[in-house]
Amino acid sequence: MPDIGDTGKVWIRGMARPVFAVRVDNRFFVPGAEDGQSIACWIEDEFLCLDLHDAESRARTGKRFSLDTAATAAATLFSGFKLTRHADVLVVPREAGETFTLKGAAYDAANAALLDRRAFWRLALGHWMKRP
Repeated sequence: MPDIGDTGKVWIRGMARPVFAVRVDNRFFVPGAEDGQSIACWIEDEFLCLDLHDAESRARTGKRFSLDTAATAAATLFSGFKLTRHADVLVVPREAGETFTLKGAAYDAANAALLDRRAFWRLALGHWMKRP
């Protein structure tokens, strides 16, 4: 089974600043996490799953990436990786993942600030299952 091996920041060519990334085995995924968010990540059913929560701005995002998504963006490992040697790599960009976001009034109505990770994830899965 694939394993989350490390996290840190990568610098994607053409971007103004480094961004958060997750290494799963030898593949790197860029979920689009912002500074100030709490981040939980795990592997479930052949997906990298993330819960990105910013209570201060009342926003919570669930993201999932299929583990076989092609890595297409050139990047360089930048900082924070403790178990991964510095290298130039290809990463799976944030646009490749599925996203579910609650913010503002929807965040308040769902009581998203108090949901544990599993309860929030059930909301995200329900959203993805309803799509055509």
